[in-house]
Order: sequence, then structure tokens, then C-alpha cells
Amino acid sequence: MESKAVARKKQEVAQLMEKLKKAVSFYIVDYTGLNANAMNTLRGKFRSGNFDYFVIKNTILKRAGENMELKRIEDVLIGPNAISISYEDPVGPAKIIHEFYTQNEHPIVKLCYIEGRWFSPEEVNQIAILPSREILISRVVNLL
Repeated sequence: MESKAVARKKQEVAQLMEKLKKAVSFYIVDYTGLNANAMNTLRGKFRSGNFDYFVIKNTILKRAGENMELKRIEDVLIGPNAISISYEDPVGPAKIIHEFYTQNEHPIVKLCYIEGRWFSPEEVNQIAILPSREILISRVVNLL
């Protein structure tokens, strides 16, 4: 018979796996250095963009990654971590993180997964500064 704590952790892993299965992207970030007010502001930005953002225990993230064969997650599970999950706009969280980082020097992206591909922190910064899809489409239409 398993304890309540073990059952709760299994439930947390299952919930995270369900979210990751629905996601088009997720970002693992180190939020060290953010005070409570800054963290609440950041959460609000994610919420207004319709993204999930929450602090997560490394063991929960590790188990979910193992179960979903996302082995690369284990490489970044040092120190405190938060995760941002997007279900529609794969680069929206990158833009929020980049904007917030330019003002506060935190959070720092550790790893990103967009539609089946892993991205390094440097690549995420490049993605974040790209114009939105709508702007790119309008530029192409203007060229025609």
C-alpha cells in the first residue's frame, strides 16, 4: 500500500504529462533572483497570454520526462525550475520571457521544446525577437 504522498506525486506526474501531451511548446526556466512581486507580475503576463506557468519540482518534471521519453529534460534539472506551457502559440512564452528578461535579467531559459524539436537558450532568444506571424504575413503580402 502506497502512502498519500506517493499517490499525490503520481497524480502530479500524470497531470503534468497530460498538459505536455496537449502542448505545442514548453519552456523550462530558472526563476532564481525573482522576488515575489516580480514572480507575480510574470505569472500575470503568462496568464494574460493564455499560457500555463508554474513552479515545478524537479522530481515531478523528471518522472514526466522519463514517462514521455523526453530524456533531455534531465540535463537541466539543477536548482529551482518553473515551466511555461503553450497549447496554441508556440513562441508566445518565448516573447514574454525575453521581454521580462530584458527588464529584470530573470528568468533564464534552460530548455525549450517546440512541436517535436528541442531548442537551446540561444535559439529561444532568436525566436523571441522574430516578428509575429501576422506581421511576417503582412510583409510578404506587401512585397507582392
